[in-house]
Amino acid sequence: MIIKVKNFNMRQIAESGECFRWKKTGEDEYVGVIFGKVCYVSQKENVVTYDGVSESEFMWYFDLERDYEKIWRYYSNDLVLQEAIRCGSGIRILNQDKFETLISFIISANNNIPRIKKSVESLARMFGKHIYG
Repeated sequence: MIIKVKNFNMRQIAESGECFRWKKTGEDEYVGVIFGKVCYVSQKENVVTYDGVSESEFMWYFDLERDYEKIWRYYSNDLVLQEAIRCGSGIRILNQDKFETLISFIISANNNIPRIKKSVESLARMFGKHIYG
């Protein structure tokens, strides 16, 4: 599937520290898990190509129906938030699996992003259902 999106940057999302299961597989290409399904995502500017999940799953996971620009306008007088928006304008609020989010949050205490990713991946391999790799 190919869609045009605004305020979406897969690199920022995958490296933001909000999620830990996305792996870079090439230039602007990532593989991850959405609702127990392997999802491949690539991006060139505002054109996103994905495979492995339905359009509704992709839209829901990446919160693509929310108007982030409206939220940003609401906070236009807050200089600190405006700087955060400028730096992270491609990051979305993800609708991740609740259990995975909880476990990732627990693991994140006193850890860095590479270590958290490794821990989450190890747990998924040990206790999850094999779906790829």
